[in-house]
Amino acid sequence: MPEKELVFIDNNAMLNSKQVAKMLSISSVTLFRLRAAGRLPFVKIGGSYRYRIGDITKILKEGC
Repeated sequence: MPEKELVFIDNNAMLNSKQVAKMLSISSVTLFRLRAAGRLPFVKIGGSYRYRIGDITKILKEGC
């Protein structure tokens, strides 16, 4: 039986809006609504929004 490969993820790594929408299988409008409702933590860097991968994986585990 093949050995399982361990993958380590830096929970502080940042994703952009397009990556997050794809991960969550949602539209950019839905992403905006989650952000506006305070359900999705983010930081604004310059003119773009960034999301911690740890927050996104938490949402995936809990469900939107």
